[in-house]
Amino acid sequence: FGDLNLRWYALPAISNLGVDIGGIIYQSCPFNGWYSITEISRDILDKQRYDLANAVAIACGIPRTTLAVWKDDVQLQVHRALIHSFAKHSVSIVDHHTASNSFQDFYQDEIKKRGKCSADWVWVVPPAGGSMTSVFHQ
Repeated sequence: FGDLNLRWYALPAISNLGVDIGGIIYQSCPFNGWYSITEISRDILDKQRYDLANAVAIACGIPRTTLAVWKDDVQLQVHRALIHSFAKHSVSIVDHHTASNSFQDFYQDEIKKRGKCSADWVWVVPPAGGSMTSVFHQ
């Protein structure tokens, strides 16, 4: 896997976010958060992004068969590599199962406090793990 020489940023940040506070618009307001492994793995694997699934399969010795489930193994290996690299450098990252459980806690709090929780489930349900995550069954 290391032979692929893949690199990723440790901190997602943007600086072109406009914020409206009391009618005053502040341009270029910086914002940062933390990554979920699925965000970076999608960048690496999605066809419309870097499309490296075949390269990862070859590097990891994953046989590519006519059944496309080999791609699931590739995604898992990328997730493991991401978790390893972030931990090695003491940088925080969250997996999709932990993030889903955390969102479920937030969701339940919002229901108790406000009687509703507006969320776009297309963005909340992670692109990996699907039905194995708690948010899928909401």
